Amino acid sequence: MLKALALGLILSVAANVAARAEPLFDAYQALCVKTGAEAPATLAAADAAGWMPLPQPLLQQLSKAAAVDGADGRMKSDAAGIQLLIAGHKTMPIGPANVDVRFCAVATTAAVADALKSQLAAWAAVPPEPGLSATDRTGYAFTDAHGVHTVLTKPNDDQALALLRTGHVTMAFIQESKGLNLLAFAVPSI
Repeated sequence: MLKALALGLILSVAANVAARAEPLFDAYQALCVKTGAEAPATLAAADAAGWMPLPQPLLQQLSKAAAVDGADGRMKSDAAGIQLLIAGHKTMPIGPANVDVRFCAVATTAAVADALKSQLAAWAAVPPEPGLSATDRTGYAFTDAHGVHTVLTKPNDDQALALLRTGHVTMAFIQESKGLNLLAFAVPSI
């Protein structure tokens, strides 16, 4: 009986963590992915969903830390924590060049990193890209054809630039830290 109670408690805690991660992943899908990380569309969707503007000092701090140019952001809070949104452009090394990307990220102060990591991996449906990953970050790069994700092969420099110009290359990331867990979506815009 004690084992059954302990198992029930463990399953309850796991379900609670997954439930707290789900709203952030849903926000990621609605605000970053469905808008193609286009900042005006992202911000309009956030406003319609009841998010409020980020205070300027916090926006400046986040945009500087993430190296996001032309950043704007929103925030939302509930009993589980604070959720943040930042959208803009940034430069990322991709293949043979530094490329401007549309960038959108949502973050939470809630302790949900493992659940978010699982949700992002399942949605990406491709293996992590070693060149986009680090100790506390997992990155995915893929082409997106109407929701079907295909892993990128290792093209030569000319092929890489041609592929980027199609507009179908996307990147997704999870950045984990003790105080903030972030999901990001980036689309090259060359």
